[in-house]
Amino acid sequence: MRLTPDGQRYLAMGRGEAQPMPFHLRPLIPWICRDSEVRWVVTTYLSAATAAALTGVLAHQHGAGLGGALFAAMLLLGLPWLRFVSKAPVLVDMPGLALALGAAVLASVDVMAGVILAGIGAAASEKTPILAALFAWNPLLLAGSVVSLLVWARSRPAAPDKHLYSGLRVGLRAHRGVWRDPARMVLPWGVCLAVLVVPTLWVGAALALGYGQLLVATDTVRLYQTVAPVLCVVAALTIPPEWYVPALVAHWFNPWAGDGV
Repeated sequence: MRLTPDGQRYLAMGRGEAQPMPFHLRPLIPWICRDSEVRWVVTTYLSAATAAALTGVLAHQHGAGLGGALFAAMLLLGLPWLRFVSKAPVLVDMPGLALALGAAVLASVDVMAGVILAGIGAAASEKTPILAALFAWNPLLLAGSVVSLLVWARSRPAAPDKHLYSGLRVGLRAHRGVWRDPARMVLPWGVCLAVLVVPTLWVGAALALGYGQLLVATDTVRLYQTVAPVLCVVAALTIPPEWYVPALVAHWFNPWAGDGV
């Protein structure tokens, strides 16, 4: 198992050690998993499976049949971001994604229930209500961010860490010369690039949100693929069913997938 610098911080939070901004805004999963690597592995893998299933449900809500829903779920699982997290499971990426998708799917039935779940997800990652609002295409789910404000108001973060690489200057420096590199910026999407055939506002908003995160952090693929469910759903609605199998083979064995970071 790979333990990233972020993972070390989450394990420390699980032991009750205060962490600086923004980690102190994400207490839920460290509180559940503590510093048990086994709990983190189980939580991440169950969350990834749940996120894939909910991506399929989201695709079905947008008109995909059973085959299209399964195809969308498999597209998500075949992305390099998911592969990276499977090797570095002490992260809040997958629980946050699963909760965001759960809130989005639930909102189509009961908006208030979706907002509540987005609020719970905000305690796992402050991005969760934003992603939920994107996936549901419903700004009301942003109300879940109130939980992040409450956590921020009540918590006492550790002093800023000089080794914590975030901020506009850091993000721009980290990606200098990378913005036009298709191997880093485009090709890791694999078959999800089919969404570019018929651009939509939903996809445009997703890409803007995903790539916008690169302005303030050093990671690349791991950040912009947080919006992947939107592309997986639209790709499933764009690619003809008779092409599902060869498309999945090409997607899962994408030679330009990279390391997912």
